[in-house]
Amino acid sequence: MRKKLFISVGIVAALCIGGYIYADNTLENEIIISADHMIYDNYDMISDDSELILEVKATSNKENVIKDFGDYYTGHTVTEVNINQVFKSNGVDLKPGDSIKILEPTYTHDQPGISLGTIIYNYEDYTPLQEGLDYAVFLKWDEQDQGYWIRSLEQGKFNIPAADTTKVSSKASLSADVTEQQGIDVAEIKATEDNVQYQSLKEDVLNNLYK
Repeated sequence: MRKKLFISVGIVAALCIGGYIYADNTLENEIIISADHMIYDNYDMISDDSELILEVKATSNKENVIKDFGDYYTGHTVTEVNINQVFKSNGVDLKPGDSIKILEPTYTHDQPGISLGTIIYNYEDYTPLQEGLDYAVFLKWDEQDQGYWIRSLEQGKFNIPAADTTKVSSKASLSADVTEQQGIDVAEIKATEDNVQYQSLKEDVLNNLYK
């Protein structure tokens, strides 16, 4: 069971510099940060708004990046992924077998005043890429951070649950009843199971990429 604390971006600083958060130590400690972000109706919309569309396999090579602004902090994770397929490259020289580092809207932080130590910060329904699992990701370059961000939080990341992605079924990928299937990202399913918009978008994305 996950312990979720919902906070808005505007009050992150208050929690970081003076707040004390108590949580039962039998639970996973996770803070969900509410953030405005683009919501896409279909594959065409998010495709047009992305510079790269890739199928990737996540690796264990991750770097937790914390940006300390004095009175508050924020962060993200830099994750190395191996490219399985390139659907859109926008002129970038990428091919299957290459590796690329992408920026995820999630991070961990040890902060004073919290008895349980490390807290996981996720934005909205986003959950971190899991090592060894396959994903379709929609990416956009960020000049300031010098990297490719996953587009619009959970809207730009979709677990590909089947080993043979050409035969993946949207119904299976969206169903919590198939969590035993090889390659399933259980955390993603649990985080988005009540998000009808995301489920509809994922179905359209998979149908377009693997039709």
